Order: sequence, then C-alpha cells, then structure tokens
Amino acid sequence: MRKISVFNHVTVDGFFAGPNGEIDWFKIIKKDDEWDKYTHEQSAKSGNTLIFGHTTYEMMKSYWPTPDAIKNDMGMAQVVNNNQKIVFSKTLRNVEEGPKWKNINHYDWPVNDGGQMYVFALAGWHQSIDKLVESLK
Repeated sequence: MRKISVFNHVTVDGFFAGPNGEIDWFKIIKKDDEWDKYTHEQSAKSGNTLIFGHTTYEMMKSYWPTPDAIKNDMGMAQVVNNNQKIVFSKTLRNVEEGPKWKNINHYDWPVNDGGQMYVFALAGWHQSIDKLVESLK
C-alpha cells in the first residue's frame, strides 16, 4: 500500500479555521524559506498524488492555476497544477481539468501504484484514516 503523508497548517492552539470557516490567519504567515524548501522538495517528487476534500480542492483550484500563483511561487504552482489529484467528497459531482489544472482522477481505495500521496487540509477526513497515515508533517 502507498504511504500517505499529511501537510496541515494549524494554529498553535489547534485550529484549522476560525468559527466561520475563515482561514485569514494562514494568509499572514511569515514566509519561511526552510519550510518552503522542504515542502517543495517533498511535493515535487515524481509520482506523488495530492489528496483533497471538496473545500480544499475548490480553494486550490481557484488559486494555483492563476497568474498570481505562478508569479508568487512557480515551483509549487507547477507541482499542484500538474501532479495527480484525488478528491474525496460526498457532494462534489464534477471535477474538470483546465489548461493549467491537470490530472484529476477518481480511484477505488486503496490505490496501490505509484509514489507517495499527500493529504492537504482535510481536518475531518484525515481523522478517520489515522491507521493509514504513516507520517504527519
């Protein structure tokens, strides 16, 4: 079975978002070159898959293919836009590729081929798969 790693941004007091789902705190995080280097290296490895829930998928799709994202962080934009993506959602019925937003697929679980998989910001979802998560990063 493939290894799954979790990348989450959480406040010091353990919250993913504010009481109304806002993530404005995340937008003001001071840039950390060491963290950026680490996340870029891990995410850019060949064969990796990005795993999203509905909300995070929509947020990522609305930012990473844009000219601003490519200008601000070209390396991560290439990783997020081009790597394989899996979306877990009870409500999302349609995922569409675009010229810069590619490789969105649905798979039966478990997925046994390819490289490592990364979970992005799935607070509720990743709590239910604790036994599958090999490392929290």
